[in-house]
Amino acid sequence: MGKGDASDKSRRIVPIKFKRWDVPPNVEVFDRYKSAMSEIVIGREPGSPVLKYFVQDPPVSEKELEQLGELAGELIYTARGQQDFTREKFEEVLKKRNLYNPILMHYIERELWGYGPLTAVMADPKIENVECNKADSPVTVTHTDYGRIETNMAFAADELDRLVMRLAHLAGKSVSVFKPFLDGVTIPGGHRYTCTYRTEISSSSTFAIRKFPEKPWTIGKLLLNETITPEMAAWIWLMIETRQAILVAGVMGSGKTSLINALASFTPPHMKIGTAEDVPEFRLPHTYWLRYVIREAQTIEGTGAVTIFDLLKLLLRSNVDYIMVNEIRGEDAKVWMQAVATGHGGVTSIHAEDPDTVFARLEQLGIPTAHLSALRGIAFIGFIFQDIGKGYFKRIRKVKEFFEVKIDESGREVRRLFWYETGPNGGPRSLSLEELLESNSAQLMMQYLGLSKERLAEEYRTRVDFLRWIAGMSRANPEVAEMDSIKQLMANFYLDKNFFRSIPVPAPARPKEQEKAEVRPVKPKVTIPVAVREATAKEQKEGEQKEAKEVEAKRLGDVRLVGMGDMVLRPPRVVKKGKMKSQEEKERKVMGALASKLRRSGEG
Repeated sequence: MGKGDASDKSRRIVPIKFKRWDVPPNVEVFDRYKSAMSEIVIGREPGSPVLKYFVQDPPVSEKELEQLGELAGELIYTARGQQDFTREKFEEVLKKRNLYNPILMHYIERELWGYGPLTAVMADPKIENVECNKADSPVTVTHTDYGRIETNMAFAADELDRLVMRLAHLAGKSVSVFKPFLDGVTIPGGHRYTCTYRTEISSSSTFAIRKFPEKPWTIGKLLLNETITPEMAAWIWLMIETRQAILVAGVMGSGKTSLINALASFTPPHMKIGTAEDVPEFRLPHTYWLRYVIREAQTIEGTGAVTIFDLLKLLLRSNVDYIMVNEIRGEDAKVWMQAVATGHGGVTSIHAEDPDTVFARLEQLGIPTAHLSALRGIAFIGFIFQDIGKGYFKRIRKVKEFFEVKIDESGREVRRLFWYETGPNGGPRSLSLEELLESNSAQLMMQYLGLSKERLAEEYRTRVDFLRWIAGMSRANPEVAEMDSIKQLMANFYLDKNFFRSIPVPAPARPKEQEKAEVRPVKPKVTIPVAVREATAKEQKEGEQKEAKEVEAKRLGDVRLVGMGDMVLRPPRVVKKGKMKSQEEKERKVMGALASKLRRSGEG
């Protein structure tokens, strides 16, 4: 290759630029934990009254990053196909160049196959949303414990443009000046991605990522986190089993879809569930599940789109027992209400904070109160706040209220059955069991299941006990709360409703911090002087000899005369070794004298 070719190649190779984050000095730390290979710090900077989310990436020098970027650019340029664009190939080349170490490989992996500088945030299970509203402004995140807070991450305009395009490519889409936005597309991990590009419709590129947990929420996890009580969950279970339609209401990001996902466990195992979603969010612990997802328009003119309205009409003809929608927003609300009015069970969600707002929203969607006779319950999910000191509060997600709804010709009746009270003496509250059994939902349960009031009370108590058992087992082993385990446990319950009573709940595993605190201190290793060791050894040897003599004397002293009638058994005579020799010599002398006497008599 000539010099001209080499220089031309160097001009065409574009080095990869790595962006990393550091925690500034003197941050007051409130919380700290790991995410991927980075460290997350929740704290505040000196003089600042607000908490921030800090990312500390693995330490690496600027020179190493520069070399790594040049090498990555070269490998990308020379790659002839997908077989040259693998982790193994990059690892092999790094080792040949003496650049390999796990930290550098981490930067390569996250830049080429991951989320780049967002990797730590996307790997953090406590993050629900990631948002960037403007170039050169802090990225904000929604944290499960601390709500929406700013981060130490910010992107320049050109960096943000590249990041927005990169995330679009991960979704298999593209953004451009011609189409400067994407609305709710799915990126790897099942997360929902929305963005704008450059300054066509916003002041700069922007993006918002709605994160979904790697492992779905189940009723076991909600019980384990005390998001819902066993008593409330058991009553909702009976309502779902008897096909009473339920709305889940709450503000944006309160966990409505997660609650619906968990409540799907309460559909009997032999029933069929149909879901209609604008974005694939559901992951139901159920065997018979028919899933439909909308499709965007396929042409510039906007034709070829498949809407939620279309999917709901299709589900009505698909022989499903339950219809679940992640959220009703328009015409789909009417179709869902018609479906549950014809005998289908169903659960869906709506943005509202109290019963009056729910009915006002439904009227805005074109459903008057008179057409809501099939709606039987409304569950409100939201947050309560726990004081963590220094003027800061931690968010705790709760199913705060559950209302029974009765709508007929006489009007609308809304009755609160379960609720959560805040304050020093707060906690879960509910009507008494006698009052619950007099409710309209209880009458529908007895009618559907053919049970008396006493038998319904027994069914309710059995479910409460079972859910408490699940919570206890999940505390002892968190794997019990995962989707596959919950699915199997629910199937077992419908085979034998008392199977769990013979399985004791083990003690919960102790946290590692507690185990470390209770470890006994190790004795320090000491060095004993030689003189002390010799004196101790001599004293120990003399003690052992003395003890041996005492044992022997005791053994001989224990031998006594034993009488048996006229016969007396005497103990054997014990002769010491020295006396034994003299006795033998004496016997030899006697025998020698006797032999001499015999010889003399023979001679005579």
